[in-house]
Amino acid sequence: AYLIPYKTRFAAVDLSTKRENPKTPGYAIASLILAKRFEPTIELTQIIDCNGKRSAEIYTTTKFGEDGLPTNSVWSDEADLKPMIEAVCTK
Repeated sequence: AYLIPYKTRFAAVDLSTKRENPKTPGYAIASLILAKRFEPTIELTQIIDCNGKRSAEIYTTTKFGEDGLPTNSVWSDEADLKPMIEAVCTK
């Protein structure tokens, strides 16, 4: 038994990487850092839809349309992503 909950992993958004495109108001791109005990830290680039409360991962294979939005990304609105979305979308 533990007196304090034992955490072996966490996720953090690096707000210093936040970028916005004037062509796509309501959207932002930022890095998500995933850290897990005994494993390498992973950095993922995410596009966040602030109005739709969803996000999608950006890869080197991601294609963008003329509007600046990804055309081949899978959007997610999972509850686990809500704190990241709120952090990035708060002005």
